[in-house]
Amino acid sequence: MCVIWVVYELWNLCSCAKKCVKNKPTTKKKKKKKKNKLVEVIIKHGKSKHKNVKIEDDETLEAFQAKVMSLTQVPPSRQKLVCKGKQLETNEDLRNGVKNKDIITLVGSAEKTDTTPMDVDKKVNFIEDMTEAQRQEAMAEIPPGLHNLGNTCYLNSTLQCLKGIPELKEELKKRATQTDQEDVVPGNPTFSVLLGRLFAEMDSTSESVVPRDFVDHFRNVFPEFATRTEQGHFQQQDSDECLTQTLTVLKREMTSKDISQGNWVDFCFGGVFDVNTMCQENADETAFETEPFVKLRCFIDQDTRHVNDGIAKDMTQEIEKRSNTLQRNALFKRTRRISQLPKYLNIQMVRFFWKQASQVNAKILRSVVFPEKLDIYDFCNDALKTKISDFRKAQVQKENEKREAEKLVQDEKNKEVKQDDEKKEKDKNKDKDNNKDTDNNKDKDKDKDKAMDVDPSSNESGYYELIGLVTHKGLSANSGHYIGYVKDPKRGWLKFDDEVVTEVSADDIKKLYGGGQWQMGYECFYRKI
Repeated sequence: MCVIWVVYELWNLCSCAKKCVKNKPTTKKKKKKKKNKLVEVIIKHGKSKHKNVKIEDDETLEAFQAKVMSLTQVPPSRQKLVCKGKQLETNEDLRNGVKNKDIITLVGSAEKTDTTPMDVDKKVNFIEDMTEAQRQEAMAEIPPGLHNLGNTCYLNSTLQCLKGIPELKEELKKRATQTDQEDVVPGNPTFSVLLGRLFAEMDSTSESVVPRDFVDHFRNVFPEFATRTEQGHFQQQDSDECLTQTLTVLKREMTSKDISQGNWVDFCFGGVFDVNTMCQENADETAFETEPFVKLRCFIDQDTRHVNDGIAKDMTQEIEKRSNTLQRNALFKRTRRISQLPKYLNIQMVRFFWKQASQVNAKILRSVVFPEKLDIYDFCNDALKTKISDFRKAQVQKENEKREAEKLVQDEKNKEVKQDDEKKEKDKNKDKDNNKDTDNNKDKDKDKDKAMDVDPSSNESGYYELIGLVTHKGLSANSGHYIGYVKDPKRGWLKFDDEVVTEVSADDIKKLYGGGQWQMGYECFYRKI
């Protein structure tokens, strides 16, 4: 009986334990809410930067544009957001094309409110009534880019630099509207007319332009630029060859009786060399001649650090040719010096050479400095050097006279603050000071007469300012990518990467000297100062 009773009690305890377990409240595990990923980017607008701008994983482009407007005051309708060379146009572009710490460049200007009272007599021009060209000028929009029509970045970058030369651009636009030109055939426009039309279209809009007519004509005129790969795609080409061929055609078509040079290419780029060729074995055998040029070349080797180093290598060369006095081949030293400086100076950085082993145009990656202000004095002949030296001395003398005049004015102001009790003594000394000033003025007039003999109006300072640049990224002239840079009078430096146009700083230009896999200067455009 005892055993039965013990078993019975154990069974009751087990039943109670099961009931307790069943009645025990269950605690559900709370699911953790998935946090949205945050991406922090940098918004660059002109010279200002807005750091640590957050973008949520599910944020729309519209919401992000509103956030950008709160930082920059640029309305969404005028915003052009570019990240790593690609424009952000959709929500997918924002979510998939932007990573943490990326730099997003904002192109567009804020709407400014004019607080000055309006002149009731002044005519008000409404935006709706303006042409596209007037709207672009009024809003000071960034100039448009050019669409890439099959590896045409070499052409786009070259054209942007040529468009940055006002005299050439305006003459081309003028020719595009004239129908009385001898070389203009109705229905069959010439190379220069099509280029003028393209420049006119680019000046009349802020949207990127598709240069279809000009590119098709360019490839028809130069079939070597229409070659294709085995897959049927247009091949990449050399921008320097493109520039050379373009200037050759423009020189032939853009003739004019109104300018002394006879054509607009020589008017802008034309210079003259004095060439002296002397036999190394017979100094009496020397020949002198003049030679026109439209560009200088900068040869690059292990000793080239500055663009002047490379230009100097091209100015003096040794060549082998037949000697009339020795009746055999001999070495001649050919020395060139500039006798006439061009208004615009084009310098090619000779970075490519033919590599026989691999049958490609290999690239020299060495860093070469091309300064913002270039001194060309060392490459001029003696007569031009004298003219440059005289001009620079006259400029220095002008600056000294200006400083002396400012000092005299300041001295006169200091005299006026003397105390009243010294007035009588001041009046006595005034006559003496006037006599001295008269003598000094006579001496200064003599110095001015000497300065006028220098004729500073010749404007031969020997200095040039960098205004344009074509860069190349890649290891061969027939591959990689070309980008154009132009110094805009209003906005400073602009980067033309096909249809994408952004503002850059002068420091960014200095990063294009070369020395690695990054893009580097290939064609430099300078303007005479």
